[in-house]
Amino acid sequence: MHYALLIYLPEDVEKRVTPAQDQAVMEKCVALAQETRKAGTYKGSARLEPTRTAVCVRNREGGRQMITDGPFAETKEHMVGFYLIDVADLDAAKAYAQKLPTAELGATIEIRPILWQDPAMTLSTPLPPEL
Repeated sequence: MHYALLIYLPEDVEKRVTPAQDQAVMEKCVALAQETRKAGTYKGSARLEPTRTAVCVRNREGGRQMITDGPFAETKEHMVGFYLIDVADLDAAKAYAQKLPTAELGATIEIRPILWQDPAMTLSTPLPPEL
């Protein structure tokens, strides 16, 4: 079963975390990816740029579209990255999420099953060897 592990951190985390702390967590993330890649469960991950770099496209009534800077949701947390994994069940996805090093920074990990809309879409494409 494919799952997306969505990583959320408080918006002010950039102000609280030193570059050394950030680097240490990222190194642990890479190590976890390499370890689980060997097990065949890791399918990809990405770190997202801060929300201030985002643009949102919203469809409105009458077919109008509105484009705005950033997702200005009423929330204190924002999504900073994600992992895509292929594990047996939700319990295995929870176990994987508990290993994510971003927990050291106070992350919330949301686990969502992936519903493929196109039967041809899968996570079977080989990953580059450097991950």
